[in-house]
Amino acid sequence: MIATLPVFLQILSGTTLFIGSTVA
Repeated sequence: MIATLPVFLQILSGTTLFIGSTVA
């Protein structure tokens, strides 16, 4: 669980940047 946490955060931040760039 702890080992997959950084990966989850990286995917979440990447998705946020993707949505942000798409809207902008």
